[in-house]
Amino acid sequence: MIAVVDYGASNVQSVLRALRAVGAEAVLSADPAVVRGAARVVVPGVGHFAPAMRALNDTGLGDAVRETVSAGTPTLGICLGLQLFLEQSEEAPGVSGAGVAAGWSDAIPNLASGAARRVGAGRAHGAGPDAAGAGRRLRQT
Repeated sequence: MIAVVDYGASNVQSVLRALRAVGAEAVLSADPAVVRGAARVVVPGVGHFAPAMRALNDTGLGDAVRETVSAGTPTLGICLGLQLFLEQSEEAPGVSGAGVAAGWSDAIPNLASGAARRVGAGRAHGAGPDAAGAGRRLRQT
């Protein structure tokens, strides 16, 4: 069974649908005991490093994830979930990550407009010169 960790900072339904679409037995769980007992663990994530790490720690899920990694259980972090595995993040100075992987995540540099880059489900509009899309620059709305 694959436990998808539900700590309130993620897009869990998409992850569950994807796992189930390939025939995996996947359960959504906010219970540290379920996470510890899973054959595999997925930690998805969307949002800011500090509140996500706080949620993991406040619920006991942070310890459960650390224990599964230490035990050798295959554990996948997706997006913010992967960043939380690190020791720290430039996004939240002074906030410790789970520390299951050495290192830190860097903040994505601001664009010339001053807006931070965003990866998501927004629409992409071509800003480049050719209609076929080869080598086009994209901007999201």
